[in-house]
Amino acid sequence: MKKKLLALTLAAVMALSVAGCGGSEGAGNQENSKESSTEQKSEAKESQKEEPAAEESGQSGQQASGEASGEPVTLRIWFQEVVLGDEGKISDYINELPQVKALNVKIEICKWNWDRSNLPLQIAGDEQMDIGWDGGSDFINRVNMDAYTDISEYLEKDPEFYNAIPEALWAGTTLNGGIYGVPTYKELGEQWALLVDKNVLEKTGIDAAFIHSMADAEPLLKAMQEQSLGAMYIANYQEFLKLGMFDAYDFTPYYLGVINRSDTAKVENLYETQKFADYVKLMYDWNQKGYIPEEALTDNVNWVNSQQELYGNYCLRYCSYAPYTEKNNVDYDLEPIFLEQPVVTNDATRGSIFGIYKKCKNPEKAYQFLKLWNTDPEIKNAITWGIPDVHYRLVDGQLEDLNKESSYVCMNWASGNVMLSYTTVSEPKDKYEQYEKWNQSAIPAADLGIVYNFDEVSDKVTNCTAVLEEYLMPLILGFVEPESGIFQLQQKLKDAGIDDVIAVQDAQYQDFLKNK
Repeated sequence: MKKKLLALTLAAVMALSVAGCGGSEGAGNQENSKESSTEQKSEAKESQKEEPAAEESGQSGQQASGEASGEPVTLRIWFQEVVLGDEGKISDYINELPQVKALNVKIEICKWNWDRSNLPLQIAGDEQMDIGWDGGSDFINRVNMDAYTDISEYLEKDPEFYNAIPEALWAGTTLNGGIYGVPTYKELGEQWALLVDKNVLEKTGIDAAFIHSMADAEPLLKAMQEQSLGAMYIANYQEFLKLGMFDAYDFTPYYLGVINRSDTAKVENLYETQKFADYVKLMYDWNQKGYIPEEALTDNVNWVNSQQELYGNYCLRYCSYAPYTEKNNVDYDLEPIFLEQPVVTNDATRGSIFGIYKKCKNPEKAYQFLKLWNTDPEIKNAITWGIPDVHYRLVDGQLEDLNKESSYVCMNWASGNVMLSYTTVSEPKDKYEQYEKWNQSAIPAADLGIVYNFDEVSDKVTNCTAVLEEYLMPLILGFVEPESGIFQLQQKLKDAGIDDVIAVQDAQYQDFLKNK
């Protein structure tokens, strides 16, 4: 169960500040509680029997707070974002559910502000914190600061829960040989695609089935230009690189190194690859032909949601794709054109995690509630959507919001097992079935599970990042002559220390390959 990974960290101090918690508010909305099935009740009671003893969880044999008197144990759960208002009522609703009562716990829904700069002090302080959201490099940093409890021993005794979440996701929460959180089960990977208005395809006579790469899209762009049907949506930030090259490479942090997926032998300098040179030349050619709008370099290009606004704007755009992305927030039909197979990356597996804080006095109870939250649809939907017939109602099995200015909403992608969630009336009913199929088609990145450590070259990483911020965008958007532009970028990166950064990454990658 435990995985032997490098004990590595990323530099930077994360940050968080407290906004508040939703505690008990009297009777709440208990009349809306649903009776759980006999199977749910017995499973919850059985889970109680299987909990490790308090002394096994590092409590020195003392009974956990609240249990000695038989009173429910309070668990405070900290979310990335909750629209405040009814979180107290929802906490009360959840606490009255029989499967939660069977665990002898009471939860309080808490929320951070977006400014989370006080989190290190909060973790070090006396405030009760039991379960909290985390993700990405912030999660890695906090694990290395000893903020979270290793739950691998619980999972070793609980294969049912471990197997309920894909192993690739557990890999993202496995650091230093321990598992430090429960990952949100949602789409597993990343897949980049072009989206084009179906009416544009019809008007131009272009068959999307023949487009498999960026270069293949040129006939479509030419026809769109000739018929004044709009331009290509190009975001002016660094992830645009993935659109053209993610089918060939796995990217390492900071977009400095890449691993060629065809042989996975080493980490190499992205900006010295032939693929990068070919890509820059293509974009320069497109820029000269007028396919890339002039404002792409300086302005944020707006996503066009309305058919009325569409023509003469951006009718071809790219995005990170998941099933039915083409149906999100638009009132016209889009055709997805896939440029790669879905790939499971470290970023994807660490995007949303709930961990048990080391200072939690009842880690076994916190673990059991996390298990319930990620296996029981009633708990998941209450935390995500609120109280049935108060915050939403079901229409033919799908959720309809009763409050257009809802007093409570929790982000679905960051609140437990998404596959257990209701779909909304605006979504296809088979959304999560398609997610499952899509996940099964995803391939793992070559370095899935690694944690790179840049401590010894952190100053050089900073210098290289500054070079990219100054020189990369004009180059990959086609505003700079390729040969001279690539040469200048390479020299600036060498002066900034990229060779040392790549060497550090590759050494760690080679160790990872030996030990995986």
